[in-house]
Amino acid sequence: MGRIGLITLLLILFTSIGYSPTGYDQVGDVYLVREASGVIKSILADSLNGIHDTLEHPKWVAHYYEANKYHSIWMHDDAKLARSFIKQLSNSLHYGLIPGCYPIEHLKDYTRRLETEREAFRLAEFDILMTHTILQFLSHLRYGMIKTIASDSLLLADQELISGLQQIKRPEDIEPFLEAIQPQFFHYRQMQNNLTNLLSESDLFNWDFDLLVLNQTTLKVQRQLLHALRFTGFFQGDIEAAVNDFSFVLTTYQQSKGLPATGRINLFTLYQLENDAGLAFQKVALNLDRLRANPLEGDDYIWINIPGFRLAVIEAGRPLFYSKVIVGTPYRQTPELSTRISTITTYPEWYVPRRIAWYEILPSVRKNPSYLDRKNYYLIDRDGDVVDHNEVDLEGYSYRDFPYRVIQSSGTWNALGKVKFSIPNTKYIFLHDTNAPKLFNKEVRTFSHGCIRLQNPVKVAEYVLNEEEEMEFHENMEVQYPCYIRLQRKIRLYTRYITCEADSELQFNFYDDVYKKDGEYLPFFKPQLSIR
Repeated sequence: MGRIGLITLLLILFTSIGYSPTGYDQVGDVYLVREASGVIKSILADSLNGIHDTLEHPKWVAHYYEANKYHSIWMHDDAKLARSFIKQLSNSLHYGLIPGCYPIEHLKDYTRRLETEREAFRLAEFDILMTHTILQFLSHLRYGMIKTIASDSLLLADQELISGLQQIKRPEDIEPFLEAIQPQFFHYRQMQNNLTNLLSESDLFNWDFDLLVLNQTTLKVQRQLLHALRFTGFFQGDIEAAVNDFSFVLTTYQQSKGLPATGRINLFTLYQLENDAGLAFQKVALNLDRLRANPLEGDDYIWINIPGFRLAVIEAGRPLFYSKVIVGTPYRQTPELSTRISTITTYPEWYVPRRIAWYEILPSVRKNPSYLDRKNYYLIDRDGDVVDHNEVDLEGYSYRDFPYRVIQSSGTWNALGKVKFSIPNTKYIFLHDTNAPKLFNKEVRTFSHGCIRLQNPVKVAEYVLNEEEEMEFHENMEVQYPCYIRLQRKIRLYTRYITCEADSELQFNFYDDVYKKDGEYLPFFKPQLSIR
């Protein structure tokens, strides 16, 4: 909020109504709050009518005060509630948010001035700024910062959040409320808790070294540096064990960055580590934001992280097992989906998508007419009848009028392997086995046309099937013929694009941004770092 513009507006307002902000210490805070409430209502009316534009989200603030009958809410009981919320804003890095997004110093200045300047217009000015900032902070926590920036109606639809904020009466109510409004599913909680623990334990972004005596480092400084190195993914393991080998760890890091490998702390090493730790934080914060904007439901689900090339089965809110996956290429990207597994097919046939058939299979047929027979493909016409491809002139059609469907028969040669999982979606994506298991040995596994290949499809099938269905599944596997099982328990399936995950205490795994989606948003989450 523009402080000067708002103060000017308030002074004009008070002058126009013949209001004089004097004598409040004589009549007490009750009168102050009542007068401030009238001022708040007038300011918000002007904001909504477009008379001035000092609030980024005036509808949010007006909606909240309307529900609260325009009462001043932040200056009761010596502003303890306001001060406690300001403390949370100051610690917003712990939530993967950026303190610089909020007018923290401005709010602190208000609280100091209001101890002596007991005037209704000051109270109203502070109250509106405080309310706007808290609502923005809550929206960032619940929906994500990027989604909040793109929308001006999130809080208006969230009556539960508005009502919850109104119930906060004491400072000790704040933290449980902030925890409750965030996503609760495993992957979010693990990453957010790890970040909070890391920052609390290591004071990661508070570099406080005497640069004149850098080589006389204490154990505290060494632990802080090692926390930063582990946070960046440079090494994994126990911090205390690494303290005993600090010089070697630091030398290895300096060598990897092209710095003089002295094994001692110097200014260049600190700046490099500051940049690396800052970028690691940005990635954690960005992916927390993604999970807020696109949350998961339930305690039992299958999670597939696209850039992590990994599937996780989550049961009762905890990981049951993990498995490798293969996802789409950067040109045929696997989409983010929230769906359920509906059907399992054993020994499926592959109905080749038209684009793949035209641009990949038919060119091979033109080079070698026996290609279809060797790969166990056949053609059907628009009536579903099988046709002899040797009697068809494949050269006489264009992409649009090609009248045949290419199908690969079931068997060990089939590109879908032995098991296919159908999931309702508009992108024609499904999960399946593969006839090329060696690709799972690759570190970067972007080889599919968008569908997801599973390393352990039978294990996944056994998890989603009930006892009766599992018996039928194994019988079908022995038959080696296309058989379908429509699941009674349609377990949730989520595919997400997350370039950072937390696996264990204070440990983060960073993945390559294979679809180049991070760069546009990383600058939103750049922390303010400084070496003092």
